[in-house]
Amino acid sequence: MSIRPLSRTDEARAKKIWKICFGDSDAFIEEYFNGIVRYENTLGYYEGRELIADLFMLKFQAKIAGADFETKFLAGCATMPEARKRGLMRELVRNAMLDMRRHGLAVTYLHPFLHDFYRRFGYETVAYVKKGRIIPRPGLENGRTLICSRMDQIPVHGMEAAYCSYIEHYDNAFHRTGGRFSQWLRLLLADGGYAAVSETEEIASYALYYMEDGTADVFELVCPEEKDSGPLLNSIPARTVNYIIPSVNDGDSEEFTMMRILNPVSLLEKVPVCKERFILEIEDDFLGEHYNLKIEKTVGGENKVEETDGKADLSLSIGGLARAAAGAFPAGDKCGEYFPRQTACFFETY
Repeated sequence: MSIRPLSRTDEARAKKIWKICFGDSDAFIEEYFNGIVRYENTLGYYEGRELIADLFMLKFQAKIAGADFETKFLAGCATMPEARKRGLMRELVRNAMLDMRRHGLAVTYLHPFLHDFYRRFGYETVAYVKKGRIIPRPGLENGRTLICSRMDQIPVHGMEAAYCSYIEHYDNAFHRTGGRFSQWLRLLLADGGYAAVSETEEIASYALYYMEDGTADVFELVCPEEKDSGPLLNSIPARTVNYIIPSVNDGDSEEFTMMRILNPVSLLEKVPVCKERFILEIEDDFLGEHYNLKIEKTVGGENKVEETDGKADLSLSIGGLARAAAGAFPAGDKCGEYFPRQTACFFETY
């Protein structure tokens, strides 16, 4: 058995694994492998010469508390049914973490099929959503909305500008750079999805969605104000429209994107803290590491972080640190003495 990056010769097998595990359309899988996959950013588990499990690492630029970080998003983590419950994905994820850290990354993200499964690896939820539903009432929309099902119909640059403007209101989000926005739209349309776009001089809102049996499921709703989303949602030609909006961790919201810290020092140097100085103890059970760090604010705005043997003021697991640094803890949590609460907006799931 061995773990190594996939190569082009593994593509047919990797597509088969994706199809079996996720059930996506052939058109989506083709677009994903042609437009998104970079084989140097993959890992596969091989039994002899046969690929039996794999994962993909997608390059992103994230902002955490407004500070920019190069990162990778884990996607397509899949194991053939006959090879499951052998700890293969655990080994793949561990190797991926170590590889990303060797390349200088401080954090990584994923959107899980089951949050508790990835908590075992040190991931923690840093973004929450709330669900809404409306019965569209045509005629309530103001202005016109363009319903797009092909790339040549879509005003990509206007939508990209709307997205960039939208995420400015959040502390934590992904920048979509280097053509990533267009790739995201191509995946949607290849899979039979739609974009509803407000037709104005400067596009300020849009909704990306799938239709099934008269129900539209909106997975990305970009609108300057939630109260202004009604006209856009009412323009979608469906009997029912389901949608999600970003939320804080308030007890009524649902878990969404997860983050995993790879290098606590690099992260803590850049995120805001509430106290001038404190000692933070961190246990990383999955990678078998322990940190005892003194954190001090500096005049330049970044923090000075160094190892110490002093007594900790706050002890956290590596997952707890992700939640604290991203400000995703509930109101009244002890972490609030040391880190500010923040807002997050992550639409990406692959």
